[in-house]
Amino acid sequence: MSKRILIAHPRGAEIQARGVAAELRALGYEVSDYAPGAKRAGTDKVVMLWSRAAWGTPALQAAARKARATGSLVCVRLDSAPAPVVGAVSTRLAKRLPGDAC
Repeated sequence: MSKRILIAHPRGAEIQARGVAAELRALGYEVSDYAPGAKRAGTDKVVMLWSRAAWGTPALQAAARKARATGSLVCVRLDSAPAPVVGAVSTRLAKRLPGDAC
């Protein structure tokens, strides 16, 4: 099992990203921010916080396609936006995190 997780998120979702990262660290995972040009190991998972705002971000869309192609994409929807790529498994962020507006 991969212990390294990269978190990608659109602008404006920093608070949710920090909350998800804290939860994953508490479970023993090493968590880093996703850097589009950075090399990553084949076992790294990419947790993508996805929202309607992310649809206008070509870099996040490309990252989602690449992670999906390698089987490493985990998509967490922040709102009612559909998954970023066809066939992606996605889940809605169910736990309220500090800073959630809802």
